[in-house]
Amino acid sequence: KADVDELSDVAGLGRTQRWVALAMTLILLSYAGIPLTAGFAAKFGVVLEALKPDAWLPRGTLAVVYLSVAAGLVSFYFYFQIIRAMWLQSPPLEAVERRNAPAVRWPYAFVLGLSVVIILSLGMFLRLPGL
Repeated sequence: KADVDELSDVAGLGRTQRWVALAMTLILLSYAGIPLTAGFAAKFGVVLEALKPDAWLPRGTLAVVYLSVAAGLVSFYFYFQIIRAMWLQSPPLEAVERRNAPAVRWPYAFVLGLSVVIILSLGMFLRLPGL
């Protein structure tokens, strides 16, 4: 079952497919802009460039920057709900029964692993604009 429409579809993923849940958690934390991820570097870079003292900004730019920061904080709540479902809720009974089955086919595992490496690499080694 690859269709994920509700939080219950990822419930207990941390217990049944730990590596997939860990990779998804990192991707969601990057979306939220948590430091040491590519998402943080991107969001921080945009805000830093917009707030440069010598930058010419069109009227209303600061309002958009502040609104985007507030929206990012609100979105973290929704990302955290997915993370909470993966790690803190009990998996459905059929997922527990399939626990010993192969977790993920290798092409999917490769892409997921590569995504994690890129997210962490860009987050830790990307030179932030203005610094």
